[in-house]
Amino acid sequence: MQNRNLAISFSAAIMLIGLAAFWPGLSGGFLFDDYPNLVLDADWKVTDGQASEWLRAMQHGIASPTGRPLAMLSFAINHYFTGLDPWPMKLTGLIWHLLNGCLVFCLMRAVLDAASLPNNRQNRNADTFTAATVAIAWTIHPIQ
Repeated sequence: MQNRNLAISFSAAIMLIGLAAFWPGLSGGFLFDDYPNLVLDADWKVTDGQASEWLRAMQHGIASPTGRPLAMLSFAINHYFTGLDPWPMKLTGLIWHLLNGCLVFCLMRAVLDAASLPNNRQNRNADTFTAATVAIAWTIHPIQ
């Protein structure tokens, strides 16, 4: 139970630290590749909500040859509800990023747990701390 509470506390800390790091960037406008990928590309924009529009949005995007269906769907949902306002799009991206930071934490805990010796409960808190450190570093890394 104590390890679970520690994990929940670290997950909250990861999200709060990431939120503090990236919140100031929400107020800015579109930058760099946002123009060709979002502003100028009409293929991902959903206006009337028909299934064909959602499928088209998921299948388009010029960011990579394989596409980014989940990212494009996320952008399309934002556009459908809020238009081409960058703030909600950035907020949605930040929420996804913070949730992924928690997934990195869970993955690191699982890897460290699998690598530890059986019945070695002394290192569980240390492994949780290490996993949180890696997840925080991933979450706030400037490339993100």
